[in-house]
Amino acid sequence: MTRSKSHPIGQSLFSNTKESLRKAPHPEAYHMESCNITSRNQHVFLEGRSVDTAIHSLINRIADSKRLSKHVLVLSSDIKGAFDNLQHQAIINSLIRCGAPDNIFLIFISLLQNRLVTMQTPEGKVSKEQARG
Repeated sequence: MTRSKSHPIGQSLFSNTKESLRKAPHPEAYHMESCNITSRNQHVFLEGRSVDTAIHSLINRIADSKRLSKHVLVLSSDIKGAFDNLQHQAIINSLIRCGAPDNIFLIFISLLQNRLVTMQTPEGKVSKEQARG
């Protein structure tokens, strides 16, 4: 006899597992807290904080400032390409300096090694090692 996907035990197990994973601490959060490099304004990798809490906090600050007749300036910056020009060795050196845990360090190493940019030209494929970005 096979259980259907809608079986209550299966749903309960899935819900509990999903909830446990959602509440599990991020390795990044543990590292940042242990190195004391978090900010009270930080909303990423912290339990109970998210993009939603960041937006809520921003709106509250704007409202408070306006209520107190203070000037308000909001700067929004898209940092999607923030790492595009960083040298890989600079990233590695920073991780070493701040004592990043081995598992985090190794993840970055694996992402930064053996990076090739390959493109098709009229003469054929050309590949070049990528040491930044």
